[in-house]
Amino acid sequence: MQNLAAITNTFERKLAALNPRCLIIAGDSERELDSPGKRTSLHNVELITCDELFKKIEVLASLFNLVREKPDKAAD
Repeated sequence: MQNLAAITNTFERKLAALNPRCLIIAGDSERELDSPGKRTSLHNVELITCDELFKKIEVLASLFNLVREKPDKAAD
């Protein structure tokens, strides 16, 4: 981003750069993020663990009434 003008100054067309965010989905928060130092703060990078992602999906699904009722095992 910082060197875009210098890198592209010989190009015929001008390029514009946005400042996109990066999302990394990996791991399990309870097992892998057991200390504050393991969740580093990087500019425009968000780390979300698989269990956090699934929890967010569950919350959204419940907000939009998209949650299926679990089948009753006694009825089987």
